[in-house]
Amino acid sequence: MRQHITKILGLDKPHRVAIVGAGRLGTALANYKGFERSNFAVVALFDNDEKKIGRRIGEDKIVVHDVREMPRLVTEQGIDVMVIAVPARVAQRVLNQIMSAGVKAVLNFAPASLSARLDVKVKTVDLTTSLESLSYFLARPRLVR
Repeated sequence: MRQHITKILGLDKPHRVAIVGAGRLGTALANYKGFERSNFAVVALFDNDEKKIGRRIGEDKIVVHDVREMPRLVTEQGIDVMVIAVPARVAQRVLNQIMSAGVKAVLNFAPASLSARLDVKVKTVDLTTSLESLSYFLARPRLVR
């Protein structure tokens, strides 16, 4: 049963992940070891900051590439999932670059509402909304279980 569900979810094959934004959040995500349990491997980071390009991040020494190299590296490295970890003001531009590179699955950490083509799935992780939900729980401990 577990193998069947794993196959249905598409977790029976490895997924190669790249992160756009090599700041604090992008670096923390690149170092997160929990991805490996679900068959995800972070293989590249992208940034436009010349001071970060060429650096190696984490134990696995993942290289930070110039964001302009994204289309080539997506193809060469078989990247099928991208993570957006950039400021909100540039998130849509980054998503447009990701879509142009041919990636169809995007996890967005930028606090922005993004517009994608119909054939591209964007999942937004909104930390503020999650914290607000927890605050509501704390404010009404007897009402919410």
